[in-house]
Amino acid sequence: MAQNNTINESTSLSSTGSAKAPLNTNSSYNTTNPTTTSNTTTTTSSSNKVAQAGEFTKNMLAAAHGAGEKLRGEFNEGVDRTFNESEGIAKNERIANAGNSEMATGQFAQSTKNREGAVPGDQDPRRV
Repeated sequence: MAQNNTINESTSLSSTGSAKAPLNTNSSYNTTNPTTTSNTTTTTSSSNKVAQAGEFTKNMLAAAHGAGEKLRGEFNEGVDRTFNESEGIAKNERIANAGNSEMATGQFAQSTKNREGAVPGDQDPRRV
């Protein structure tokens, strides 16, 4: 390697040439046009993340509610079949079907919103 000799301030020579000459490695790297890279970052605002987390939570709660509605509808339908209550059978089939829909879509069914008083125009009196 070429390096300065600190004793007599002379430059030593190496097998590649003088110490001040560029090192020639015979490589095929392109030194005239350096490669440039561009990094783009997509930023998501924290309010957007909060909205996404809220939507995810609502969907999970709707799916869990749907599982409960399905279970309740199928159980009560079985009880109504035992006692031959045709009105109860039809009502509980609708409840079980709404529960299936809530589980599949992650959205509360319109019948659930009406029953719970979440939207105007509910058909059934609100449970207390």
